[in-house]
Amino acid sequence: MLSTILLPLLTLLLVLVSIAMMGCPKSKYPNPPEATQQLQFAYQYKIGPGDSVQVYVWRYPGMSMVGPV
Repeated sequence: MLSTILLPLLTLLLVLVSIAMMGCPKSKYPNPPEATQQLQFAYQYKIGPGDSVQVYVWRYPGMSMVGPV
């Protein structure tokens, strides 16, 4: 009797896991490159009125923008 209940449940679980795995494709973007060196900057920028800022969002180019301050 246990196998008559357990087998359909295991089959259903296997089907659900298979469907879930199909919905997890590999990323269409490659991994970012590793840093080859550490950069040190002595610049101290202050953003003020009249400046514009360019924001680049990696992997989401539609969210990247240039805007005034």
